[in-house]
Amino acid sequence: MAQLIADAIRPVFDYPGTVVAAIAPYAAAYGLRRGDGRGLLRWLLELSGDPDREVWLAEVDGAAADVDTARDGAE
Repeated sequence: MAQLIADAIRPVFDYPGTVVAAIAPYAAAYGLRRGDGRGLLRWLLELSGDPDREVWLAEVDGAAADVDTARDGAE
């Protein structure tokens, strides 16, 4: 599964943030906090050994920061 996710993100068939949202409900089954899609993605990407994993995780963090900024500006 780890390699499958890396193979989907690398050619941009899917975005890391979308993957985080999709796998978040399964995080607890892997011993992580319930809903921790980012943590699960990190673990899976570490298993894959893909050299771009930190770039993709930074993209997730950047997207989350953009959402928080937009939400704060809407209040």
